[in-house]
Order: sequence, then structure tokens, then C-alpha cells
Amino acid sequence: MTYALIEEGASYAEWQIACEALNKVPFTAEDAEEGFDLIRFAQVDQIALDRFTTRFQDVAPEMVVASLHARFNLVAEAEECNIDLKSSSPSVYAGMLTGPLFPEDFGVYRDTQH
Repeated sequence: MTYALIEEGASYAEWQIACEALNKVPFTAEDAEEGFDLIRFAQVDQIALDRFTTRFQDVAPEMVVASLHARFNLVAEAEECNIDLKSSSPSVYAGMLTGPLFPEDFGVYRDTQH
């Protein structure tokens, strides 16, 4: 199942706004890993996911799930390349789970041709 954060072709500025919203979810590494387990498989346990999102009372459940998906996609991309970041680069792994997200994390860069 493909998950799209924002529309393909969105501008850098739109990605900045999206990242600001995603960064409002205060995941711990344990929170993120638990959330990954909830969304990793095609069949999502909606009751468990709802319980998970209620922990973040100041953030809309949809935004919690979006932030979780964004972070999971970064980790999954490394896993697809047979890289276990948790073992080989724990600080990078922790940053993906708990640190701020930027447009560049999603392959979106500023247009420097002005």
C-alpha cells in the first residue's frame, strides 16, 4: 500500500509546511517503533492504532499517522537497501524516529536557479 504525504510535484515551500506539521508529533523512539509495528503490515489493527494516536492529545490523529508513515518510509527505504540503521547508525536511526523532518528527507530540494 503506497502512502502519499502530499501531492507529487508539490513545491519546496509546501513541503516545508508539511514538515512543520509532521514535526509537531512528539514521538519517542519507543513510540515510533510501536507505531511502525501498527502500520507495517497491510492489515492495520484500527483499534490499536486509535489507542496509539490518543496518546498525542494535542495533535490530530490523522497527523500522528501521517508523521508515523513519513518516518516509517525513511526507515523502510534503508531496510530495502539491506541497511539496519538501528544497529549500524543508531544516531541516524534515532533522528529518523524523533528528530525534525525536512523536505530534503523526502528528496525535495530548494530551487537554486534564480
